[in-house]
Parts: sequence; structure tokens; C-alpha cells
Amino acid sequence: QLVDLEPDSLAKIELEFAGGEAIVLVHAEAGWSAGEREIDSEAVAGLAAGLGELRAADIVADEMGDAELASLGLVPPAARVRLIAGSADAAEKSDGAVVLELGRLDPERGLFVRRTGDSTIFVLDASLAESLPLSAEAFDERYGKVPAESAAAESAPAEAAAPEAIESASPAGSDLLEQ
Repeated sequence: QLVDLEPDSLAKIELEFAGGEAIVLVHAEAGWSAGEREIDSEAVAGLAAGLGELRAADIVADEMGDAELASLGLVPPAARVRLIAGSADAAEKSDGAVVLELGRLDPERGLFVRRTGDSTIFVLDASLAESLPLSAEAFDERYGKVPAESAAAESAPAEAAAPEAIESASPAGSDLLEQ
């Protein structure tokens, strides 16, 4: 098991991506938040629960050289995930932090990962790995909140096009409309 934290004990999750972008998720009584970034708090709660009990599918190696680590996407890592458990005070001090380095996703083997400071390389099941964002864009796609106006605008054109599609699909129906 890579991580063994009670999901409710997580106070903060820090995500740092290869491009330098970072997302800081903070847990409070009202749920998860990310500062100015709009997120789906319930979806992030699911991510936090999964991260708190993260299990590896297999051990790849006890130790590897830099060239081998680079081939797995671990030098430099695609993303770093810092899990901070405890109170808000502990979160500020980063006490009790678990830091994971995420590598590349191999569709056949899974996602390569290691704990910072540990030489053991693990692989996560590919289906589990899909929930772990390797970029800020992937995070926003999975855990971002779609503004209500945007969701309504996306569904409106499909509804407006429906009568036209019915009329053009049925020549007899269009004859009835003309009479």
C-alpha cells in the first residue's frame, strides 16, 4: 500500500505538474476548495478518498538508475502529489506529508509511481490511474466545475436542432407541414 491515510484526515492536497502549474486543494467543513479555481467538491472528495488509500498493483523495481527512471516518466516526474493529513495547522507546516511522484501511463502496465525519498518503483492499475491527473488540463476536465451557463448553452443547440432533424428525416412529414 503506497498511502494509508484516513480520507477524512486529509487537510490539503498539493498537485504540481511538469509544466510548473500547481493546484492546491484545501479541505474544510464546507468541503474541498481550490482558491479561485472552480472545482466539483464532491469529485475532489472522491479523489481524496482514493489517494488516501492508494494501493500499488505491483512493484516494478526496488531501485533504478536515472536513465531507467526517465524512461518511466519519473525523472522528472509528470506530477507530484503532496498529501497532508491532520489539522489546518499541520497543513500549514506540511507535517505528516506523503509525497508521490507520478510518471507516465503505460496502457498495458499502468501508471508508474514512487514515494519521494523511496527508491522503490510501483505501478498502479491503469483504470485507477485514469483518476489521477497528470496535468492541470486533466485535473480541470475531471474535477473542474462546469459553469451552469456553459452547460445550458451546450445542451440548447442540440434541443433547437432536434425539430429540423425530424423534419428533414421524414419527407412525408415536411409535405404535411407545407399543406
